[in-house]
Amino acid sequence: MQRVYAVGHGRAPNDQNVADETHRVLRSDDRGTNWADLSVNPGFPRSNFRVNELLQRVTATVVAVDPVNPQRLYVGTEAEFYDLDFRDGILLDTTRESGLFRSIDGGANWTRVAGLPPKLNATVYPNASRDVVDLLIDPRDGNVLWLALRDLYSTGSSTILRSSDGGDTWSTFDNGIAASLELHDLAFDPQNPDILYAAAGGNGANPGAIYRGVWNPGTQSIQWLSISVGLPAESAYTVAVDPNNPNQLHAGTDTGVHSITRSPDQDGDGIPDDDEDMAPDVPGGIQALAMAMAMGRWIWRSGMSGRRSS
Repeated sequence: MQRVYAVGHGRAPNDQNVADETHRVLRSDDRGTNWADLSVNPGFPRSNFRVNELLQRVTATVVAVDPVNPQRLYVGTEAEFYDLDFRDGILLDTTRESGLFRSIDGGANWTRVAGLPPKLNATVYPNASRDVVDLLIDPRDGNVLWLALRDLYSTGSSTILRSSDGGDTWSTFDNGIAASLELHDLAFDPQNPDILYAAAGGNGANPGAIYRGVWNPGTQSIQWLSISVGLPAESAYTVAVDPNNPNQLHAGTDTGVHSITRSPDQDGDGIPDDDEDMAPDVPGGIQALAMAMAMGRWIWRSGMSGRRSS
């Protein structure tokens, strides 16, 4: 593989000694020896701006490439808008774009993807979509996208959307995900992209979680279940699936890397025994847990308190 993409942001003073926030979407065609900046091309949101008590920052968060058509790219962004001194005469640019951007020519031109939930007040900021946390493209079909969104300005804003037409239209599929949590990451099962995982952070009173969902093509639906036994309450920043054993998951947290293994329900009765009591804390308690186990004949079990040192 020769081509590599990267996103990032930084800050440096300009010739007026004002800190300019900048972001980059980069591509290398020679494994990182040389890089081209795609974020300066038409249609991508302007570099970030800060002066006095005014901050408008649009930051690239994730880049994804269509596995079927590598000329089609997507870049997600997050945005911050602050004006702490309305008397200085410097006004926020309410036309600033943020959200998800798509290119169909390898990054030479960009367009903002419409139809996503708004960030802040849609009347005041009509071009600001909710912050993009992560984006997955189905390796079997480049038109199928999974998008995780949140808005740190607003509680209850975390959600997961799906598109089956390359981002032209979107539907919400977050049944079972606690909207009060902060979504951080999405992952496919590397052997079955109809199985997905989501990582979300919280706090002691509102614990974070790792969720597992199975997409049903027949009913066009997905139910997310928490498999968070053994995780610290405050955080679940990333989730990774072992490529050789998809029943083994790893979660990145404030206290290190925790691991959990999906094991068969040995007696097949769908009722938790002493060992199976370590299965997921799914919504609905033991009754919902028994139903989930009866349907799948599997339990989740964390070994050694579920933690491995980072």
